[in-house]
Amino acid sequence: MNDVSAALTPAALTDRSVLSERSGVRCESACWAGRPVFLKTLVFDDPDTRARFEHEGSVARSVRHPLIVSPVAQSRDTLVFPLVDGVTLRDRLDQGPLAPDEATLVAGGVLAAVAALHAGGSRTTT
Repeated sequence: MNDVSAALTPAALTDRSVLSERSGVRCESACWAGRPVFLKTLVFDDPDTRARFEHEGSVARSVRHPLIVSPVAQSRDTLVFPLVDGVTLRDRLDQGPLAPDEATLVAGGVLAAVAALHAGGSRTTT
């Protein structure tokens, strides 16, 4: 992962689509360097929001786990993640409750990812 401030110009990011904006951060899908990406961009530059954003970027860069997506690039105000195909858990739950086996799989994955985060990213297996 690298700091590519100069390469993250608005012209370098095409097909941008805003997915959400809350707590001072805008989430978008886009295309960058020929690949689909997910962007998190800081839009409110107050000290608390910046501190949370920078902390998230630092943690995301440091963790190596198969269930956690790490950024591929960053600038001062933007984190660039590979876009993962599929639906969000929220989208899936909007379709109805999970079957017990599916719920167990999801819960196990979330717990493994949280354990890796709390271990400082040292876990590499699920």
